[in-house]
Amino acid sequence: MKEKEIQENMNKSIEATQRNFNTIRTGRANASLLDRVSVEYYGAETPIKSLATISTVDSQTISIQPFDISCLQAIEKSISMSDLGITPNNDGKVIRINVPPLTALNLSKKGYSVLIIEKEKSQDYKPCAGGMASSMQRFLPLNIEDCIESKIKNVEFRWKAADNVTADLTGESPFWIVKREKLDQLLLDESLSNGAQIMRPLLIEKIIKKNDKWEITCNNKIKYITEFLVIADGSQSKWASYFNLGPRKPKFANTISLRLKGLGEIPRDAVRFEFGFIKYGFAWAFPLRESLNIGLGTFINNGLLENQAINKQVIRSFGFDDFPHKTISKKLRIWNGFHSINGDKVLAVGDAASLCDPFLAEGIRPSLISSFYAAEYIDQCLSGKVDDLNLYTKKINNIWGKSMAWGRRIAQVFYRFPRTGYQLGVKRKTAPKRIAQILSGEMSYEDIAKRVIRRLLTRSES
Repeated sequence: MKEKEIQENMNKSIEATQRNFNTIRTGRANASLLDRVSVEYYGAETPIKSLATISTVDSQTISIQPFDISCLQAIEKSISMSDLGITPNNDGKVIRINVPPLTALNLSKKGYSVLIIEKEKSQDYKPCAGGMASSMQRFLPLNIEDCIESKIKNVEFRWKAADNVTADLTGESPFWIVKREKLDQLLLDESLSNGAQIMRPLLIEKIIKKNDKWEITCNNKIKYITEFLVIADGSQSKWASYFNLGPRKPKFANTISLRLKGLGEIPRDAVRFEFGFIKYGFAWAFPLRESLNIGLGTFINNGLLENQAINKQVIRSFGFDDFPHKTISKKLRIWNGFHSINGDKVLAVGDAASLCDPFLAEGIRPSLISSFYAAEYIDQCLSGKVDDLNLYTKKINNIWGKSMAWGRRIAQVFYRFPRTGYQLGVKRKTAPKRIAQILSGEMSYEDIAKRVIRRLLTRSES
């Protein structure tokens, strides 16, 4: 290869890397943040930058001036429905976006005193499939490349180990598999490096309000005083119910998780969803570098996973000989309606807030999103910009709950009539692509539902 060609290839690589960096949120306004957001314009998906002049007004504000004023609302909707987690302001002529500073990982980065109380020691293995939309990097002020085990290009669907359907993921590595215990440790280390403190193993025995502050008593008999509480103790949270955060009667999925050495028959760049074996649910296989995260879950009617013969069939469909004796059974708290997830100076995040996807069991994305906005609204309270945390609940219900409301409806129909659901919901020509787009954060269940409704209305009119 000639020197000129080498230089051209290097320049192209640098430009591609720069484009990817530009679309990561850094807490400052950057017009390139919108590069990956498209608008349906006259039937075609069109980048916003082709429809409008995009400029930065100041360090926290982006201005969007459409060439055609008629597409103003379409641009606003696309930004709202994107995974950027930003709410656009439309004055009828121009759209403005205020980019909040990154407080997701750390209130400690802003100089606040943060204490983390963990009931367990650090875990070598966490029962989590590890699937994560790469767009979630925007909610993290650090690089998590070392935690990424696989970058997924294909999503495979099977009905009882046959009737294969494969969907290609669009874009460059839009879906990652991370090792959850490694990601959690990275985030914890970053918090500690910014001044946060951790106490573990420590069991909280009592929490009371005293002089407008929270007094926390632990089993070491030491009392800790704090102004704000973040409840993040997962699906088995007792404190979310104690503070009346989330649904009064949480809904749970029953799951079994395991990690097997080797990848079996699963390609390193693909995830597989296996339907038909598990009543009221499905099984999944997500590849790590040298092992496979496998899960089985039931999502309605409190279905159980005690049939060992069926469980063995699932494992064999993934390319392994037998069902191992060592598994982790867990009740996963899933989204179950619009509820307040904040109180007076207290809020819940992630699984404790019942945010897990009720159809595909995705948990990392809502955990990152809710943690981001929890920190943001606590910061706003502490700095005197707002009086309470009520905007936190409104925000999460808007950017996550609206989609999950449709996800729950889909789950209730799909898992009651799984064979029909597979034929109509997976084997339909565009369905695999849509599910892949949900996993990668490109679409929501609400988007899909509206497309279906629009298609049905068109047919009825004709």
